Amino acid sequence: MNRCRLAGLIVAVSLLAAATVRAQTTDSVAVVTPSGVAIPVVSAPNRARSPRVAMIRSAVLPGWGQVYNGKAWKAPIIGAAAVGLTLGWLSDNRAFRATRRQVIDSLAAGRGSTPAVSQLILRRDSQLDSRDNWVWYGALAYAIQLADAYVDAQLSDFDATPPVATVRPTTLLTPDGRLAPALTLSLRW
Repeated sequence: MNRCRLAGLIVAVSLLAAATVRAQTTDSVAVVTPSGVAIPVVSAPNRARSPRVAMIRSAVLPGWGQVYNGKAWKAPIIGAAAVGLTLGWLSDNRAFRATRRQVIDSLAAGRGSTPAVSQLILRRDSQLDSRDNWVWYGALAYAIQLADAYVDAQLSDFDATPPVATVRPTTLLTPDGRLAPALTLSLRW
C-alpha cells in the first residue's frame, strides 16, 4: 500500500512540475537586411491576459485559468494530478475506515488492552495521518496551479526569446575563383 501511495504522489508531483516548467511555444526568426539591421519575425504574437481573471478561473475550476492563458495542454495534466490525489485519498480513507471498524469491534468485544488491539490502534492512527497527508498534497497542488495561472497571465505579453535563427546575405568563393551570392544561416540554442 505504501508503494502505491508513493507512486501516486510521485506521479502527481511530476505532472504538476511538467505543467509549470515549459519553454515558450512561439518561435522567432530574425531576418537581416542588406544594411545589417536584424528584423525579428515572430510566428505567433502573445496577447496580454488578466492575471486576476486567470487566477479566478483556476480557483473555480483547476485548469481553466491555464486554458484562458492559451496553455490548454496544461489542463489535462492538472486534471490527472487532481484525479491521482483524489484516488490516493479515497484509497487511504477506505483503509482507515476498515481499520477503525476493526478497532471498534475489538473494543466492543472486550479485548481493549491486548497487543493485537494496540497494533490495530497504531495502524489506524498511521492510516489517518496518511489519509490527511493527501489533503495537504491536494492543497499544495491547488496552490501551484493557481500560481501557475497567475504567473502565465502576468508574463503573457513578455517575449524573452532571442532570435533562434538569423539569415544574412553573403558571398562565397567558388572553386574556380569567382564570387557567388549565398545566404548564411546562424542558429542559436
